[in-house]
Amino acid sequence: QDKDPPVVDKVYITTHKRIVKGKKGTVQACPLRKQRNKQQFKCAQTIPVDGLVYFRLRGYDQLNSYNRLGINRMRVEVDGKVIFKVDFEKIETSIVKREQDYYDLARTSLSPTYYTYNLFWRSRKNRATPVYIKKHQNYGWLDTSKWPQGKKKTIKIIASDYSDNEVAAYVTIKKSKSRYAKSKKA
Repeated sequence: QDKDPPVVDKVYITTHKRIVKGKKGTVQACPLRKQRNKQQFKCAQTIPVDGLVYFRLRGYDQLNSYNRLGINRMRVEVDGKVIFKVDFEKIETSIVKREQDYYDLARTSLSPTYYTYNLFWRSRKNRATPVYIKKHQNYGWLDTSKWPQGKKKTIKIIASDYSDNEVAAYVTIKKSKSRYAKSKKA
């Protein structure tokens, strides 16, 4: 029986169309460090954010010494409230074809194997929310635009495997000054 929790090693924090002061782009990567409790990982730095924020989690389920599988369930919590929850237990074949909706394909790799999951839904007016998204508040996007400057919150991301082994990743974000990110024309 599998008793090992999933392995998570990085959280990507994106400030939608905003570049936070002192940063070069809208995406910030934060490596996760294992805590004394092997089911807890933490980002060592405080991540500056502004406006709409969303998260991606990189990791995998280590079933045995050589097989790396996908993570089965994930949820994002802020102040103890779930803002986004996915469960890939029963996912339809038609949905799997649109893997870019739940994987960040640019940050997912097969050698070495790890998966980067989108912990938000890119809502489209003509597309219904998929059945694997069990709960969402604002499609998993966190709006920090009305927070006072300097306000901090700890985000908790919980990932679990098919055997219900869980691991938690903690990231502290802080409201900071930013500027609008101009889109590049091709």
